[in-house]
Amino acid sequence: MKRRTLNWLTVLVIASVVVGGSVFGFAYYIREIPKWTALAEEGKRTSARVTAVKVGRGRGREVSFEYFVDGKRFEGSSRSYAASLLGTAAVGELIYVSYLPTNPEIAEYEDPPSRLGREWTKVWAVTIMALLATVWSPFAIIAYVVSRLRK
Repeated sequence: MKRRTLNWLTVLVIASVVVGGSVFGFAYYIREIPKWTALAEEGKRTSARVTAVKVGRGRGREVSFEYFVDGKRFEGSSRSYAASLLGTAAVGELIYVSYLPTNPEIAEYEDPPSRLGREWTKVWAVTIMALLATVWSPFAIIAYVVSRLRK
């Protein structure tokens, strides 16, 4: 394969990885927005009992809980990579969760408005990175090509 073709192929692969990673990141983070929006706008708070606490690698943790809505028992869990966001709940402890009255199976221990704000921050961060990559990539490619043509 000629060196010039290899250089173009390298540039194309790098640009594809940057754009593909940005699209994947956007799609990954945007999927949580509807649930947290509904919980923030329509969610009701109820008491729940902690049934399990799992501490993951690093500082992440998962809190499992059971709660009752109109006399019916539900189970749920909340996971966060920042353990501080889930407090220091222990098994058997009483906590408060937010659930959707239209679908009580959806419940979360984290504060919905706070979590919604963090989810939107992630979406905007990925979007801005994608825009920067899209805007600056052509300039980087042109600079690279020009530097190779001068040799």
